[in-house]
Amino acid sequence: KELNKLVVLDLQWLVDVMKEVITIKRYDDEERAFKFMWSKLQNEGILEEKLLQHLWDPLIGKEDTFETLIAIMEKFSLLCSWPASDDLSSGRYLVPSMLKSHPPQHVTQLIASARLPSLFIKFESGQVPSRLFPRLVTQFLLWGKDGFWSSVKPQLYQNFARLFTAEDDECSVVLLCHSSFIEVVVHGGNDSFEVSCAQSVFGQLLLILERMRKEFFWLKGMRYQAGVLCTVCCHGKKVKFCSKHRTNDCEREDCLHFIPESEMRSASESITCTRSAAALSNKVNMEDFSAWFVSCQKVIE
Repeated sequence: KELNKLVVLDLQWLVDVMKEVITIKRYDDEERAFKFMWSKLQNEGILEEKLLQHLWDPLIGKEDTFETLIAIMEKFSLLCSWPASDDLSSGRYLVPSMLKSHPPQHVTQLIASARLPSLFIKFESGQVPSRLFPRLVTQFLLWGKDGFWSSVKPQLYQNFARLFTAEDDECSVVLLCHSSFIEVVVHGGNDSFEVSCAQSVFGQLLLILERMRKEFFWLKGMRYQAGVLCTVCCHGKKVKFCSKHRTNDCEREDCLHFIPESEMRSASESITCTRSAAALSNKVNMEDFSAWFVSCQKVIE
C-alpha cells in the first residue's frame, strides 16, 4: 500500500536516495557523531534510523516520503526493517548487501553438529548469480519477521546468515553461500519443530527464488535445483575419494555427488551410488532426508 503513494518523475533522484544507504563513504568532521553507526552498518549490516534520517533529510525532507522509500527499498530487497533491541532505541534496518566481514571459521563446526543433513540449492551455471545471496537473505527476513523469526538479531556476515525461530528459541536456520550452491541448515530445537521448520523453510526458499527470477531482469535466465549431497561417497562437503583428481577428501564443488530433489522424490526404495569402491554400503539412506522431502518418508513407510 505504501508504494501506491509514490510517483517518481526523476529516476536519478530515486537512485541517489538508495545509493545513500548501500554505499559506505568516508566520514568528514561533521559526521564524526555518526562514525559508530557507519561502522555498525558495514560490520553488522545494521542501519540505525537516526543515520538514515541524517542521510535522507537533504534529499526528501518530508516524513511521509520516508516511510514510502523504506517500502520501496524492501520491495527491491535492499533492506528489511527490524525491531530495536529496546524500547528506547529508534528503529533499525538490516542491510545484508553492506556486509564485508566473513563469518568465523568455526561455523563449520556448527553446521557439522546439525542433526538434519543440509539442503543445497545448486545453480546450473556453476556459479551463484552475482548479487543474489544478500537479496535472498533480505527476502527471507521479510517473509518471517512478523512471527516465524524471533526478534533476536540475526547473525549476518558476507555470504552467511543465521536466523533464530520464534516458536523454538533453540532452533535456528543457517544460509551459507558457496561458489556454485547455497547451503541451508536447520540447527537445534526439538525434533518435531525441526522437521516442520525444514519444510516451511524449503517451501519459502523456492517461492522466493521464483519470485526473484521473475522480478529482477538479470535473474531471468537463472536455473537451479534443490537437492542433497550423497552420503555414500561424500562427507562434510568433501568427496571421500575423487577418481577424477585421484585424491582423498577432494573439496572441488563440481566433484561432489549432488542428488536432485526430483530424484529423491521419484526413487521407489533407495538410491544406489557406485562412486565409492570402499563404501560398506552403496545405498543412500533416504530416511535421513525425509524432513526436507516429505514424500521420501511416505515411500519408506
